[in-house]
Amino acid sequence: MLTLLSNDELSNIFYGARPAMDEVFGFLHMSRTGQPDTAVPQSSQTLALDVFGTLKFARSRDRICDHLAILLETPDGGPWEVHLEYVDPDNTLNEAAHKSQLDVLLQGARSLIAIECKFAETRLEPCGQTGKTGKGLVQCTGNYDTQVNPSNGRTALCALTGKRIRYWDYVPHVFRLSADEPHRPCPFAGPWYQWMRTLVMAYALAEKRGLKPAVGLAHIDRPTMPLHARIQNEAPKMKRLLTDAVKFELLRYEKLPGVFEVAAEPGERGLFQDLQGWVNAKVNWVEARLMNDRAARRPRSSDARRRKS
Repeated sequence: MLTLLSNDELSNIFYGARPAMDEVFGFLHMSRTGQPDTAVPQSSQTLALDVFGTLKFARSRDRICDHLAILLETPDGGPWEVHLEYVDPDNTLNEAAHKSQLDVLLQGARSLIAIECKFAETRLEPCGQTGKTGKGLVQCTGNYDTQVNPSNGRTALCALTGKRIRYWDYVPHVFRLSADEPHRPCPFAGPWYQWMRTLVMAYALAEKRGLKPAVGLAHIDRPTMPLHARIQNEAPKMKRLLTDAVKFELLRYEKLPGVFEVAAEPGERGLFQDLQGWVNAKVNWVEARLMNDRAARRPRSSDARRRKS
């Protein structure tokens, strides 16, 4: 698949991750113009490919995944598989058109770790059932409460449950929430929605495979990143609702190459030193661009004074 990439796309992928392109090629994110985002420095998908694609083809993969499992307080032990853009082939959650897609899935002999990756995104996606359909209908009030979906006429506590999607079959195992009682508002109508899907998918897959699940949220731990404050605020609140069934931790994206290097065999530590430099350079470039964009949008003091007068 590498031969199908432009020079700009290829130059935005870390050399150690390029063999992983075959796995993600069919899932490339597209821009509004219909072109892949692979060449965009702030592409979250490409940064995930840089870091975890390198891990996938590293000789030290088992050692590094063992180290990550211990950090996430789950059992270590390989051999480990690394999957990018993973979709459950059995569709355990019975999802319809938009199946949950894990950015990264690490599976060992005793543990299963799902990793959601964020870079320069500007929002945490809410549940789409509270928005209007193409016909202008709103399928959910934003409460987990008995209601009729005007789009299909089905009565359920959750519009997704009414569509036989099984999130709430697993929610009580992962969260200290009852599926039989109303919740006003629904805890997953807003920014926790994607995290909930990742958590219940990790739990469902691990239960089916006899493994211990964990979820990591890899993000850039810098206040300049658009989602930094939101993640720092929302993640601790959501964690307080979790049971002990799934471990959930924030992972500092820009620190991961160093974590990999510590666990790697000596002959491969140079690879992860190079990856560390690559990630730092990419994050620094994106951070500088974000700051420049904000400065450009900020009105000059003289302009502000003229408007006031």
